[in-house]
Amino acid sequence: MVADNGIGMSAEQTNRLFQTFYQGDSSTTRKYGGTGLGLAISRRFCQMMAGEIAVESIPGTGSTFRVRLPARVIGSSLPAEEGSREPSLPIGPRNDSAPQAMLVIDDDPNVYDLMERILSREGLEVYGAATGKEGLALAKRLKPVVIALDIMMPGMDGWAVLQAIRADPDLKGTAVVVVSMLDEKPLGLALGADDYLTKPLRREQLVASIQRLVPVRDGYILVVEDDEGLRELLQRTLLEEGWSVRVASTGPQALEMIEKSRPGLILLDLKIPELDGYEVLQRIRSRPEFVRVPVAVMTAQELARDDWERLGGRVEQVIQKGMYSRNRLMREIRRLAAHFVRR
Repeated sequence: MVADNGIGMSAEQTNRLFQTFYQGDSSTTRKYGGTGLGLAISRRFCQMMAGEIAVESIPGTGSTFRVRLPARVIGSSLPAEEGSREPSLPIGPRNDSAPQAMLVIDDDPNVYDLMERILSREGLEVYGAATGKEGLALAKRLKPVVIALDIMMPGMDGWAVLQAIRADPDLKGTAVVVVSMLDEKPLGLALGADDYLTKPLRREQLVASIQRLVPVRDGYILVVEDDEGLRELLQRTLLEEGWSVRVASTGPQALEMIEKSRPGLILLDLKIPELDGYEVLQRIRSRPEFVRVPVAVMTAQELARDDWERLGGRVEQVIQKGMYSRNRLMREIRRLAAHFVRR
């Protein structure tokens, strides 16, 4: 139970309290702030655990919230909220078919509706925020894979939002596509946008941009490993579990395969012939179409400070082979595969 002695709420307000809002525009929201999503998300957390959250409130006196959860939950369910425009917030690690979140920050609801119709077919859950302040707050909660950002908005404009995203340690790596009536692409890219589209939007243009920027969750797993025994073990185990797998034993072979068909995950040994793993990684990350392909480095050596600096935060994980038993190594690779690639 949580109680306060704040401003309280009317019966009409408490009846709407747990709804999600595309745009909150009440006088209370304007005075006290907030995105209108916190309690809706809390309620959905409770429902996922077969529980519930309830509120009692008196205007001018305060509010009391009570959460009831069962001691043991078998299975879970999340009822859809009638009339909600926003999908439920993803909870916990995504499985191999879970949709990824996209955030649209635009004060024109028609833009949100258009993107939701188009990009939901591409496997994205599309969320909307009507102001820059709301968008930043929601981005921190959602951790979206991509943000579509308008420039001309009331209050905090898109340039300020873009700069705030790039200055935030938790958001600075998020892909941002500016979508605006203004033809200011050089400025947008200079300020850190990953792409710049002008309105009115064309479906083909939008889909091509998002597909280029969103981390790949289709495709195959590329194993780049010169140890024949480990390479064959990884390939055999992943194939038996239903993954599409290709293998390479040298750096040039790996780059040739990537050039022909973009993988969904690369398992990259650092000590490989002809071109080592560092050079392969550098070449992958230098290409815009491959920059967001997830890479997990595998190495038998203990990495020194200079080695970590050469990796430069451009990989999803470093697996040090000597610290992993073979079973643990395979568990870790299964986890990576389930997170990044569809069967």
